[in-house]
Amino acid sequence: MKLPRIRSARRVDEVAEVLRRAIEDGRVKVGERFPSEREMSAQLGVARLVVREALRSLESAGLVKIKRGVNGGCFVHEATPHDVSKSFSNLLRMARVSLRDLLEVRLGLEAAIVSSAIERATKNDLSKLQANVERTRALLKNGSSPELKDMVDEFHVLMAEATHNPVFLFLTHSILDIVNQYMTALHYTSIISPKTVKEHEIIYGFISARDRANSIRATLEHIREDNRRLARKAAQQKLEYVYYLPPR
Repeated sequence: MKLPRIRSARRVDEVAEVLRRAIEDGRVKVGERFPSEREMSAQLGVARLVVREALRSLESAGLVKIKRGVNGGCFVHEATPHDVSKSFSNLLRMARVSLRDLLEVRLGLEAAIVSSAIERATKNDLSKLQANVERTRALLKNGSSPELKDMVDEFHVLMAEATHNPVFLFLTHSILDIVNQYMTALHYTSIISPKTVKEHEIIYGFISARDRANSIRATLEHIREDNRRLARKAAQQKLEYVYYLPPR
């Protein structure tokens, strides 16, 4: 891989941009290793420390993975939806996000997701949703548990996957992360109820029947009810905004 000489005063930023373009252009593919720091510093005409800092910035962005040891080096990382959504979630943590803000976005996002899933969901997508509903129902019999909460979150992730649009999936992971941050801030762990599980069953039934109007109606009411439960708890604790929360 041939790299250009760097002449800018903002050398770390420019080196990072050159390496980012190499990934975007496909000159270094997912799973492949960049040349050594020594090789890149020689080609770029910068100190190895500049290359090292540039690689660290790319690692923070989730674009590369730096491995130590004999077979180590800097490898192009295949970003997952969770990796991408994490960056967005970090930005949201730096903002003042209210439950009103969250509800407005969730209503619009979920309506779009359901509408798209109605058109694009495959038999495999519907099978995954059905399996999730059945597993959630079985777990509910044993009371609330971390696994039950994970399955409830997974239902929304599976709906986003059924759109076959990665942006919906990134946004869903981010929104769920903020919802869970609210629950953590409120010390609220009992939001999973038979009513929540029943709402998921109803939504799945409408989606599997390709009933767009009722799927959207049921989903939006489910989101509003979820928000009402959080809002009641937030009002009791006088918590209007969630921000600067540590990552989970």
